[in-house]
Amino acid sequence: MSRPSGVCKMCLETKVLESSHLIPSALYDYCWGRGGEHPIVITSDAVFSSSREVQHYLLCKTCEDILNKGGESWLASKLATHERSYPLYDLVLSGQPLFDENDCKVYCTIQNPLIDADKIAHFAMGIFWKASVHSWRGSTDEPMIQLGPYSEKVRLYLKGEAGFPSNMALAAVLSPPDVAYIGFNNPEEMMRDTYRNFMFVVPGIWFNLSVGKMVSSEAQSLCIASHPLRPIMISASIAAKGQERAYKVFSKARKTESFKKAMEKVRLAKSQETGPSVNPSNN
Repeated sequence: MSRPSGVCKMCLETKVLESSHLIPSALYDYCWGRGGEHPIVITSDAVFSSSREVQHYLLCKTCEDILNKGGESWLASKLATHERSYPLYDLVLSGQPLFDENDCKVYCTIQNPLIDADKIAHFAMGIFWKASVHSWRGSTDEPMIQLGPYSEKVRLYLKGEAGFPSNMALAAVLSPPDVAYIGFNNPEEMMRDTYRNFMFVVPGIWFNLSVGKMVSSEAQSLCIASHPLRPIMISASIAAKGQERAYKVFSKARKTESFKKAMEKVRLAKSQETGPSVNPSNN
């Protein structure tokens, strides 16, 4: 099938368009079940098992390469896995925390030559931006999230034509490997405060983007993109907020037959790993 021509959303030029992914294709590999089950897809309408990747003819090859080289290829091999390996977590943990209290640790990545915080930020902002310029759903033409005038500022930042936009703050929160959520969800808006908040999850990381003139100084102090120390957090409880959002959508959505069959396959695989259960009352 030949690729169509159209206006690339990033460079705004008419070019041959690539089939762009909202969530980078490489991340789907993390979410395949250990027994070869298709990833579980959660939408507001339904929960289903599918190998189909969400994509649309959106960007030209040059702009696809900008996102790939800007952060996607760097981060793609460093996320949490079903086997509980988590390279990025290990890299962050190799440094000394700036803050360590209860469940939350904050690390300064600017002093760790093994971590490229700018690529982490570019990766996250690329996904937020793509969600702000296309619907990614067949049922509507409205963008998935509304960034308003900030969408254009993010476009220029991603292209390297401007710095990280003012009045925005991007937080990256890692889960410890043993509780990391091995999945992802599409960007969505959370409950509004005096400013707006958007979030999405990839395996092991919860990204939160705060937007507006009233963004708090606390949010700015934790911004991995603009704060001089490029902070990154490790917190199971904070990262779990992203999982909670996914669970809320999951609980309300219709469970399809493909999802039920996939869950039955997982249940059988686990029972074979652990062996038959024993009921003490029968002994």
